[in-house]
Amino acid sequence: MSNSSESGPSKPNLPTKKRRRRKRRSKAVALIRSYDQADWNRASRELRKSIPGLSVSLAVHVIILLIMGWFVIRNHNDRFAPLELGWSTVVDSSDDEPAGNIAQPIVIPSVSMNKNPEQVRATLPEEAKPDQPPEPQGQPALNLGDVSNALRLRKQKPDQQEGDGTGAKKGTGRKAIANALKWIAKQQETDGRWRLNGDYADAGTIETDTGATALALLALLGDGQTHLTGDYQTEVKKGLDWLRGIQRENGDFFDILEQGREAHFYSHSQATIAFCEALALTGDDSLRQPAERAVRFLEQSQNPVLGGWKYRPLNDDGIGDLSVTGWALMALHSARMAEIEVELNTFFIAEQFLNSVQEQRSSAAFYKYRPDFPIAEAQRHPMTAEGLLCRQWLG
Repeated sequence: MSNSSESGPSKPNLPTKKRRRRKRRSKAVALIRSYDQADWNRASRELRKSIPGLSVSLAVHVIILLIMGWFVIRNHNDRFAPLELGWSTVVDSSDDEPAGNIAQPIVIPSVSMNKNPEQVRATLPEEAKPDQPPEPQGQPALNLGDVSNALRLRKQKPDQQEGDGTGAKKGTGRKAIANALKWIAKQQETDGRWRLNGDYADAGTIETDTGATALALLALLGDGQTHLTGDYQTEVKKGLDWLRGIQRENGDFFDILEQGREAHFYSHSQATIAFCEALALTGDDSLRQPAERAVRFLEQSQNPVLGGWKYRPLNDDGIGDLSVTGWALMALHSARMAEIEVELNTFFIAEQFLNSVQEQRSSAAFYKYRPDFPIAEAQRHPMTAEGLLCRQWLG
């Protein structure tokens, strides 16, 4: 009998383990490729569908970024300035502004023109000095406005008026001016002063007899009326005498002792203008001393670094405003008409202040109230008018 292996049916040869693993791997690769192809086809279809939306989104984001960049650049140009031969000053304006209306101080360019550039560099801390300081250039040249003929028309008699006879000295306008001056003269008090708070329908709340008297005198002087010539010699003389009587030893004309009154430097500047114009129109030397003292007080009350004026005399950490500064510069301009010497440094640092209240450092076209205040649309027109007038005085 044969053994079972020989008598049973024969079995086929089985594949080796290596061949079986290779076959399973081939099937897996084919399956993965089929999945990859399906996913790729699906992704391609989705991408084609989303291309228009992606394009619109990209365009919108680019526009938004451009707009935001423009605002950043604009605000940077408006509010921040490089320091020039000076140091930053942080100022607490709480003594000048009512509570709730105090702006956050920012860096203000501070150039002291009371010293030449070599002196300024010598006062800087060692670490703040530039590696290669520029050569001293001296102070920039000022081209102050010509005042030689500023009051020429006021000195003319009515029959000397130039033109076609329709100006202030002749014609219909002359009657209106005459009536207005007559009304002003009637409001004068017996001691020579005028008041803002009288029996007027629109009397305000500001108190300053200095301001009222100075403005009344400026109206009379504007018509060529002086204490030596014209129809109102008595009224002009009494007004000038009253102002002279209240002037303090330091030259201040303001009639109230309290510091920080809003009307202080408006009133003092107006009284200074009145004395300087009366001196320039008449040449009366008795007016020169009070006029010169008033000018010295303005020089000493200016911020010696930043260059502005405010409601009180300023140290180098006080910030002026363009409204008061304009009147102060007008007084100094009038002093030049009366041939009163004004320190050139006063004009140099006043010009620095005007630079600081430009709305943009790169353009002198528009001005704001204070260098540390934001731009206010409501103040743009009056401050710009005053800033440009100051620029004309400074040449």
